[in-house]
Formats: sequence, C-alpha cells, structure tokens
Amino acid sequence: MAAQSGRAPRTPAYVFAGVVTAFAVLVAAVALTARQAAPPAIAEFAPQAVEQIKQTLDEQAPDVTPDSDGGTDGSRPSAPPSASPSPSAGPSAGPGASAPPAVEVPRVRQCVGSPPRQTEDPQSPPCVPYFDPKLSNGGATSYGVTKDQITVALPQQLFEDLSIPPKLVEFFNKRYEFYGRKLVLKPFQTAGCANGVPSPEKQRADAIAVQEELQAFASLAYCNANSADRAYYDALAEKKVISVPDGNLITGTEAAYARRAPYQWNVQAGVNVIMASTAQFLCSKLVGRRPAYAGGPQAQATTRKFGIIYTRATDGSVPDLDPLRTGLRSCGVTLTEVREDATADQTRNGVNAVVTMRNAGVTSLLCFCSIPDTRGKYMTAATGQGYQPEWIETSYGGNDLDNSYSGGNAPPDQSGHVLGLTFRNKLLPKQDMPWYWAVREADPTSDPQGNTYYASNSRYYQLLLLASGIQLAGPDLTPASFQRGLQAARFPNPGAAGPPYFQARVGFEGRRHVMSVDAAMFWYDPNRPGTIDPTVPGAICYVDRGRRFGLGQWTRSEPAFFSGPCL
Repeated sequence: MAAQSGRAPRTPAYVFAGVVTAFAVLVAAVALTARQAAPPAIAEFAPQAVEQIKQTLDEQAPDVTPDSDGGTDGSRPSAPPSASPSPSAGPSAGPGASAPPAVEVPRVRQCVGSPPRQTEDPQSPPCVPYFDPKLSNGGATSYGVTKDQITVALPQQLFEDLSIPPKLVEFFNKRYEFYGRKLVLKPFQTAGCANGVPSPEKQRADAIAVQEELQAFASLAYCNANSADRAYYDALAEKKVISVPDGNLITGTEAAYARRAPYQWNVQAGVNVIMASTAQFLCSKLVGRRPAYAGGPQAQATTRKFGIIYTRATDGSVPDLDPLRTGLRSCGVTLTEVREDATADQTRNGVNAVVTMRNAGVTSLLCFCSIPDTRGKYMTAATGQGYQPEWIETSYGGNDLDNSYSGGNAPPDQSGHVLGLTFRNKLLPKQDMPWYWAVREADPTSDPQGNTYYASNSRYYQLLLLASGIQLAGPDLTPASFQRGLQAARFPNPGAAGPPYFQARVGFEGRRHVMSVDAAMFWYDPNRPGTIDPTVPGAICYVDRGRRFGLGQWTRSEPAFFSGPCL
C-alpha cells in the first residue's frame, strides 16, 4: 500500500533486480520451474530444447502475418517446432542499421513455438538473435540506461504484494534478450493520489523526481487515482521518460498517445476504441430487443432504451463520448446522458442521476465511471429508488473484475444485472495465467493468494510490454528505437482468441501505442465461486468462453448472456 506522503520519491536503499544469465537446460528441467502445473492439452506452449537462431531480424521472413499461427477463428497453435525452426517475422532495425552478428553457439534464452516467440506466454514477442555478451551494447544509449542496467520506476500501489514485482523482473531478465543489460526496479511511495484524491501538482512532482532522482528510463503504472492520473504520465513524457500503465486513462486515446510519442504506452485499449467498440456491440447485440437482463419494472419494457452516466474527474478530465454517440446514431439510438462531477469530499450520492434515468424510461444503463462510483453510488442509489436496469459495463474504470461486485461490494439486486465488454485478457485460475508461471519460475515456493492476483497480473503485462520493446529495440536502446521495434514487429499470437486461453491478439501495427484492441462479452454471476478467489462468491463469466471481436467484426445476433459455462 502506498504511503500517503507529500514527499517526492527518493532513491530507495534497495533495488529489485533479477539474474541476467541462465544457461540452457533440458525441456524437463524447464518444466519443473516454469510453472507449478502445465495446463492440460497445450503442449504447443511448452518450452523447447535450446536452439540456434542464425538469422538476424533483418534477415527474417517479411511475409509472416499475425494470422499465420492461429487466428480469431479459434484455431489452435501449430505443433511444436523441430530443433531448428524457421524464424518468425520481426522488426527491421531501419535502413543502414547494423544488427548483432549471428552466432554459432547455443542460445542462452530458449524460444518457444513456431514461429518462435520468446516464452510460453502466447502474447510474448518474436525471438531475436542471441547477443554475444563480448560485444559492446553501446553503453549509456539513453537516459536511465547504462551498459549494465535499465532503470525502471515502480510507483507503489494499493493492495499490491511488493514481493511480486522483483520476481517478475527476475523472470524477464532471465528469459528476454536485453543485450547485456538487466532491468532494475526502483520503487517509490507516491504522493499524487493520497487517500484516493488525485493531486495533479503532486503527480507532476512525482514524475519529475522519477526522472531527476531515480534517473529512470521508464515507469510502470502509477497509483490508483480513479483514472485521473494523466498529470503523472504527461509530465513523464515532458521529461522524456517512457510510461507503461495497464488501465484506461480518461484522456488515453490513440491521438493523445501519438502526440506524446514515443513515451506513452498502454497495455489496454484506448478510450476511443472502447467507445467505438461499445457502440458496435450495442448495435449488433442489444439494440431493438427487449431488456431481458433487467429486473423489476424495467424488465417489462418491450424494447431497450439506453442511457449513460459519466463523470468528470477532479482534474477536469472527461471521456470523449463522440465515438460512442456517432456509432449509436448509425443504428438509431440517442442516449439519455447525465454527467456528474467527481468531488474530493465524496458528497455526491448518485441519486439525481439515477432518478433521471428511471424517469426517462432507461432500461439499459452504461456507466463510464470508476468502480467505486458504479457500485458505491449509482447501484446503491438505484436500489434505493427501486430501479433495476441492465448495467452495461466495460473495462473502463475497472468494472469488469470479479471483485468489482463480489464480497458485498455491490447491492445484490443490482450486481445480477451486469453485462458488457471486457478488453482485458480472459481471467483464468492463476495456474493458467502467464504472470503466475513467471512468478513460479523465479521462485517455486511463491504462491500468491486472493486479490493479489490483480496487481500481479497487471504488473506482468506492464513488464511484458516494456520487455518486448527493449528486446525489439536492439542494443541501441532509446525511446525512439523502443517505439520503432514494437511497431515494426509482428507478434506470433498463436491461437489468439481461441482455446485454451482466448487471449487478446497483441501487436502495435499501424503505429499503435496500445497492446491490444479486441474485446470479449461478459456477464457477472453473483452466485458462482470467484475465479480469482473461489472462497468468495461472484465471478466474471464469458460469452462463448471468451470469443473476441475487433472493430468491424461484430455481427447481428443475440448473445447467450447468463447461461452456459463461466470460463
């Protein structure tokens, strides 16, 4: 838990670091340490014997597409490669740039699958040639980079198990090619969201200290500021420090990221994509049908009527609803809208907004709010008014997690009417999640429990994005080469959107700055055991086991919400 202090971070006395070199081992040995128990029927993802990759990235085949090894049709990955697989497509270092020479020694870091990717995680990047440590990596190629290390700031977060990030970093240092360097975490106590109240001035002070005192090349996600943390990330960009959050910033659109390129990135889809996808989802799946998942009088309506509540954050940020409005107009829908201003003293109770929706006959209510507002204000107010709409939720504000509504967090007469879109990877039992495999490989005795899952999962994906960019940048690591490497790479994506993981397709094509943009449909079941913590009832469940849709892929049909298996 972040200490609530107004002081800017100071360089900590301790540094989280991993071990750089791990010699090649046999398949059986890797299997003992990679994860506690390999998920069944997915031998395609098991680590292979050590290989030699004798082509540089510039020599690798340029015609491999994201669909070459499993696609959105749910096809499974191809069989494991032989000892000498064909290299996958990868980024070019740019015209005239020199790549590390091919080497004739066994790889220190094994590759997995065909085309080869870096680890068992199907979202890991394409492999790169082994870098001979006897070669020069250019030394201090950028601020926060030396010949030996890459400094990464770690803002401490609420409910985070601080023993997990060092284990994750140890995994990435061992399994990824960082060209003679290693990631070094520098944790600090944040001041810009003390007591849950964002302070733009303190966020900027934290960002300045990250650059000047921690001397960081990059920062992981900031503390929970209810999506009002743009001041921290914008100040980092001004200081030319990369940021890698995993969450929907209110102002986090692709246009905003592009304006601050190459410094701002995000694991999750931008708000512009969330809005446009939500419109397509509503038009294709819900518009023109009766509100089958509402309760009370709202369930008696013959057709759905849509409304939206959204909040302006304490820093003045407001989500851009234009992609949502425009998309809905194409299918004849005009939203009933209520905007409320977040207040530092938390006096807003949501009653006026809910009464407006009820009186307008809204049966299906979108809430682009933080989860404390959704469940604590608007759902509570709805119960008090005898109003039971369908709650149409998304990943925006954390409204798509088990513990968003479980454990008494939300009124039970409301939480049973939640459905919507999730832009996250499908949340599976921890033994089936890449973050858990990484922790167990670094420390076979570690077994994180309960809600530590969320922070550990989020930190893993932040580090996955960061590590992918560093690996694909090559030895000459700068923010510009980080961006160039990510946007030129074609991630293998084996089995994307299909069994057993139904994971999102990842990549940065089209000069994108977010890792994935597709979505799955979900509903919330308050009675099933939680996936994250089976001792607590309430779970996010996935339509068609988590089949995913990108923009333009939504077809007219009626989904099977609230029926069938949860995972």
